[in-house]
Order: sequence, then structure tokens, then C-alpha cells
Amino acid sequence: MTTTFLLDPRVLDDCVSDSAPDVEIEAKGAGYMRFGHFPEYVFYQEGQLLLPSALTELDHKSERLYLGSRRLLYSRATVFLVSSNDGWNSLPTGDQPRMDSFAALYVHGEFLKGDAEAFKNNGIHFPK
Repeated sequence: MTTTFLLDPRVLDDCVSDSAPDVEIEAKGAGYMRFGHFPEYVFYQEGQLLLPSALTELDHKSERLYLGSRRLLYSRATVFLVSSNDGWNSLPTGDQPRMDSFAALYVHGEFLKGDAEAFKNNGIHFPK
């Protein structure tokens, strides 16, 4: 089961206009965490990664990671697109210690940490 997440591009780069549309990202799960003052967004996709063109149109640096996962570095945040099929980056569950890293985590249609308001406050919205 995938969910459409709407990422506000203004959280990625200061140069994005207030009128810029949200970036639609189809994923099985999404998480938000902060290391210091730098936020990180993680989207877990099944199979081959679907990289929205709206993300690549912004000024960024892209790095390929393990088994096809990608890290996109922007001036204000980092976005990880992770294949949920690769064993190293499988979807977090409630019994895994790395879940503690997330301030908000949504997987398979349920909030494992935080809630819709926590996501909204950090630039991720759920379509109505």
C-alpha cells in the first residue's frame, strides 16, 4: 500500500517561491528527523525508485547510495529516497532501534511515531 506524500519544496531551498506547488512523492512510508539544524526526509519506495522531477529541478547534489537508494542534498535539507526492497534500508518497524532517530514516522498507512500535525509542521502533508 502506497501513500502520496506532499513535500513543501520551501523546506528544501530558500529560493523556492511561496507559490511553488508541493512535490508529490509516492511511497510506502515516510519519516522526518533532524540532525542539528538540518532536517532530513526519508521516503521508502517499493522496487525501483521514482524520483519526482520537481525534486530534480531544484538546485541540489545527488548521490547514489546502497542498492539504488538516493540522497538529494539541498541548501536547507536532505531527502533520502530508499528502496524498501533492499535489506540494508528496509522499512522501520516499532521494534527496531533506529526508529528512535525519527521525530515522525508513517509506514503502511499508520503513524508509528508522531502524527499528521508533526508531519505538517515539518513540511509533509497528506492529500485529502
